[in-house]
Amino acid sequence: MARRSDIEIALRRLAPRIPAHELGAVVDHAVDSPGLKRASPETAAWLSLVAYVRHVFTDYDDDLPSPPGQGFGFGSFSWW
Repeated sequence: MARRSDIEIALRRLAPRIPAHELGAVVDHAVDSPGLKRASPETAAWLSLVAYVRHVFTDYDDDLPSPPGQGFGFGSFSWW
């Protein structure tokens, strides 16, 4: 299991200019994620950073499919 400090170091290498509040959020996600418990610090940092960017800076959550009959557009289709 990667320690918080190891993940922070890896994240600072990946995104050296990341603001402190976002660094904290990404590291918190990496530490709290059950799926990343056995990941290397670099992998945990990368996957958490990608997830953070996807959810905070894109419309990813809005584009997720909605339950049938709950709207039109992208969310009303089943892609799988």
